[in-house]
Amino acid sequence: MRNQICHSWALALLTFLVAACGGASGAFSPTFPDSREADIEHVLARVEAAPARPTSSISVGVTEGASPQLFAYDLRAARMLWSIPTHTAVTPVVAGDTVITDENRQITGHDLRTGHETFTLDSEALHLVGGDGEGRLGVFVLSTGGGVIASSKIIMIDGDSIRWTRTAEHACGVPAIHAGLVFVPWGNQNISVLDADSADETARIRIRDDVVGHAFVEGTHVYVGQAGLFRLTPSIAHGTKAEAAYLAVHTPDLPGRPAFLPDAYVPPANASSAAHSVRFAWRPTGTGEEVHLVDDSLYLVFYRTVVALDPSAENVRWVHQSTEDIVGASVQSNGLLVADHTGVLTLLDHADGRPGWHGNLGVAPSSIELGTGDLALQSSPVGEVRPLRDQLTSAAEDTDSRLVPVRVLAVHWLAALEDDAVTENLVSICSAPRVPPSVHNAACVALSERTRSDDHVIAALERHASFLQGTTVPPVGALAQAATRMQERRAIPLLIAQLRDPQTPVEDLPAVVNALKVLGDRSVVDSLEDFLRLYHAEEPTDALTSALSLSVDALVALAGPVAADTLREIADDALGIGQVRSRAAAALEGLGAVSAAAQQADEVRQTGVQATTDTAEADTDADARPEMLTMQHVEAALSPVMNDLQTCMRQDRTHPPSVRIVIVVDGDGVVQQVTTQPPTAQACITPFVSGATFPANRRGSRQVLTYTLRR
Repeated sequence: MRNQICHSWALALLTFLVAACGGASGAFSPTFPDSREADIEHVLARVEAAPARPTSSISVGVTEGASPQLFAYDLRAARMLWSIPTHTAVTPVVAGDTVITDENRQITGHDLRTGHETFTLDSEALHLVGGDGEGRLGVFVLSTGGGVIASSKIIMIDGDSIRWTRTAEHACGVPAIHAGLVFVPWGNQNISVLDADSADETARIRIRDDVVGHAFVEGTHVYVGQAGLFRLTPSIAHGTKAEAAYLAVHTPDLPGRPAFLPDAYVPPANASSAAHSVRFAWRPTGTGEEVHLVDDSLYLVFYRTVVALDPSAENVRWVHQSTEDIVGASVQSNGLLVADHTGVLTLLDHADGRPGWHGNLGVAPSSIELGTGDLALQSSPVGEVRPLRDQLTSAAEDTDSRLVPVRVLAVHWLAALEDDAVTENLVSICSAPRVPPSVHNAACVALSERTRSDDHVIAALERHASFLQGTTVPPVGALAQAATRMQERRAIPLLIAQLRDPQTPVEDLPAVVNALKVLGDRSVVDSLEDFLRLYHAEEPTDALTSALSLSVDALVALAGPVAADTLREIADDALGIGQVRSRAAAALEGLGAVSAAAQQADEVRQTGVQATTDTAEADTDADARPEMLTMQHVEAALSPVMNDLQTCMRQDRTHPPSVRIVIVVDGDGVVQQVTTQPPTAQACITPFVSGATFPANRRGSRQVLTYTLRR
């Protein structure tokens, strides 16, 4: 009895497994061993012994319009093979000599060369994932896609008949066929290898740290992947990117966020989707355990724009702008073959993107698959090779509103170029009228961050708006920030001119004032004072208030106490902008504190110098020169001109109660420099102090002496 129960249980389990696997010997079974080296070696031996996949020049697509047509076009013969009405929901799948379409819940096969219908079957609410083929043999997958309750069908065709069908209780990806073997990705991480004759699973590969949704054949090699790319070699048994022949492709947040390979576990885009015009194009190559892309290029297609990138998507090779939207692309050995929605075919040179070979389908496709393999098209690129910076500038300035994301990216790529002339291009974009805000902001920010000093910033700052000359205001704010980063002092008079120009946008004024503060000296003080007096009582805006407040800070930094009169005037004007008045008052208070601290420090220092001098004079020898000059020497030297100095102080327009005189005397007693506080007294006092006679000192040292003139 017990044996009968066990036998019945085993039979039931076997029946379940066979049913679940569609009758295949363990195909997709959860118990099938994965990544066995012997199984993989057997598969690779068959693959290596098989001839390379032949090239097909036949392109298959769907036309635009209310009455779409399914068509096949032979690129080499340059003729339309056939065209028939269609209601396909997605781009047709070419599986060897058969074209597979998904139309109204019905999967239909058409002969690739004639268009004749070869078979039909009910899709059973499954969507067409993808397929592949070699000659008469073809394979395609129908699936529910990912999910907890997923199911798929793998269907093998032989000419006009279906050889076998297998089911899997998993989501399956895009299959490939080569060397009599069918490679089926499933469950995100598995590849089952089925015998094309029996549908038996002969090997299984498990990838542990990446997603695989696609399998395809290139030449004599089989590749699998989705976010990256594995080539089937013995190392695939390890199941990791680090240990297998693997290419990691970095695709950051590029416009439209195209995937390196579309997600095979979600329903495919329909035939008229923009996904056919926003995509990557590439072709794998490599030997041994290395995987590369042909020409080391990853092509980004974005509507009318094609950008050749390196696989890291960080370095740009070239940019091509088409007049029409591109709906199909195929990498060739000598460039990128593209088809636009008017039916024009163009081969873009792999080195510089110039157009060469041309063709015309004679129909307007909404999507198209441009044959397979290298078509060896003979091409002679035409036109001159423009500098990359000009290509990127042209792309950034394109007026197509759909291209705004790639236009912004073009600005970033442009700014990254090591070329001083890029500044001129950024000025052009930042100045261009009617540029979308995101493009304008990207260009202006990039311009403001330039650090390589060149004449383009100076030339741009020289420009002013003029109706008669047909010139417009340059991007003054960004240029001012760039000049600041470059420490470009040649910009000072030009920035002053922009500050005085009423045409300069008020939003640019804070950057101009800050640049003058950083780059300027006392020569810019008068201009800043004029700006404060002229605009401090205007109708306030955030930008104007900021610029005026920065002017207060700049005056303090560049003029010090000399700016006190202007600051007091601004602080006391009841009609002025409140925030600016407060800033000026705070600056005045700060200057007062600094002056008091400086005077106290001078007095302490003078006392110390006097004490040191007294000690030195007590020990002096026959040499009549003092060890160092003291306050007594200063008073003695100034005594003959004291009345003149008092007159200068009385006549000073600021009416100071005292004047602090700082005198620099060299070791021979010659006056080298005179400064006063307040500075308004300097012009009067300097000639008298400079003519005074000071003794030399025995040390031969330069001294800085301070004398306070009081009423």
